[in-house]
Amino acid sequence: TDDANTTVTKIVESISSNTQLEISVALGGADVSTSTSFIRKRTKLQDNKKNISLFKLPYNVVKTLKTTDNSEVSDTSHKIRRQFVSTLSSSGTATLTAGTNEVFTAHSDTDFTVSVMSTGSGGTGAVGDVVTLSQSGDFTLGGAPTGKTVAIDLGSGWNGHKLKILATISASVAGSKTKTANTAQTVQISTSALATATEIKIGYADVYAVDSVYMAADFSTNATTSDSDVTNRFTLDTGQRDNFYDVSRLVRKAGKQAPTGRLLITYSYYSHGAGNFFDVDSYSGVGYGTIPSYTSDVTGEKFELRDCVDFRPRVDDASTMGAGVVDRSFDGTGASTIDVMKINSDVTADLEYYLARKDKVFMTKDGNFEIIKGVSEIDPSLPQSIDDAMQLYNLHYFCQYISLRNF
Repeated sequence: TDDANTTVTKIVESISSNTQLEISVALGGADVSTSTSFIRKRTKLQDNKKNISLFKLPYNVVKTLKTTDNSEVSDTSHKIRRQFVSTLSSSGTATLTAGTNEVFTAHSDTDFTVSVMSTGSGGTGAVGDVVTLSQSGDFTLGGAPTGKTVAIDLGSGWNGHKLKILATISASVAGSKTKTANTAQTVQISTSALATATEIKIGYADVYAVDSVYMAADFSTNATTSDSDVTNRFTLDTGQRDNFYDVSRLVRKAGKQAPTGRLLITYSYYSHGAGNFFDVDSYSGVGYGTIPSYTSDVTGEKFELRDCVDFRPRVDDASTMGAGVVDRSFDGTGASTIDVMKINSDVTADLEYYLARKDKVFMTKDGNFEIIKGVSEIDPSLPQSIDDAMQLYNLHYFCQYISLRNF
């Protein structure tokens, strides 16, 4: 509440004490706020163990989300939050356009958040103002289909104002983004400071395998495959985290000697395509059995990535570790960004998955082995026994795929 006893909403730039804060623009009609009272509102993260951008599908051992019934085309749909920046026209209007197979949702204050980034020549509003599009004509869905565009009309008082708009969009027929395997990549770690660190940055995010680490005799000559193999001194940290793909690194094992020469690291990593999520179909050209898993560094829960919808972005290749500046960035080469899902909304998709099966192994009276196969089901039962034979084993295939792959 300002000195004129008017309630206003502003963006807080900083809080210096329990009685003083700084906002983006002054309060009060005369820019005077000598005894302003304010309510400090801070976010509180509920169920912080659920703070993760990786979601398990309802079935295990998922084959594809591009089902035969849908002609092998994804029909995944979900709601996302996307940020737009737009400068209003002289009449205070702007039009936003959704992407392919996307529409804007109907207006609500929770689905559309608008704030003023800078002002133009119009006299209404100030930097930091949060604008409500609740008046008739402020917000109009249009285009074909309806919702393909949204027109904002705030009037000439907003002439030239630059707005930041956080909008909710419904996306349908949403295909997953791709992961491309880049194998047999090499990097040379040339300095003592980098090579002897407990953690060594490999150079990319989402490294899934380290084939070898060779160490030269000293730091004056590059390492080659003829040098000492010190691979067993390190473990791989892929860089996967609950909410993003971080820089991958080698971690020196406890008690292992620090390198005394340059290192040659041979590794494989996934580069990421454009889109909002990964699923089992993202790993085209990758053997199904080699699709990686992720174990949460917060909860310890294991996620088979083939069985998940993965909304995690990827840092760019220029991201660093402990450089003393802003280490991580998401806007350079190699980065893979996403539109954040709307909280408490659903992802709907069709999928195909492999079934489990139970078999029995017998030895017949003639000394022959015979396998009696059960029926593939979500929760399979053992098949009937056979006469005049001795049962040797019960076999439980956790999915039909594994059964066909191994036998």
